[in-house]
Amino acid sequence: MPPKAKTTGGRKLKEFLRRAKSAKARSKKVDVGFFSESRYPTGEKLPVALVAGWLEFGSESRPEIPFFRSAIGDAPRDLAPILKAGIDPKTMVLDERTAGLIGDKVASRIRENIEGAKLVRTRKLYRSVDRKVGDAGSE
Repeated sequence: MPPKAKTTGGRKLKEFLRRAKSAKARSKKVDVGFFSESRYPTGEKLPVALVAGWLEFGSESRPEIPFFRSAIGDAPRDLAPILKAGIDPKTMVLDERTAGLIGDKVASRIRENIEGAKLVRTRKLYRSVDRKVGDAGSE
């Protein structure tokens, strides 16, 4: 028989979870990447996201070029000052302005990596990197 344990702090946990749920309802989210409306203008009008996936992960005839993953890997270092300045540690609410700044920073890093990998022949991939801010509670 396992030993009996006494649990304390249940009220604090319940209050923390209540505040977290309330914060999510007021918080914003940001999506960064290649969205479905971005397509190459010629031929089959391929989605830019599809071409970006081929470039990022490679194919049978092409090695991977991880321009996107490396940008995401850099995100914690790049975003720390924005998060520190823009999120109230008591409420943990991400406001629209801060979410936009985060999206802009990540999109900028992705574009830098596209240029660094010399994936700018038509500039369509570069110009298609975008960000969208929305309500976090609507997921």
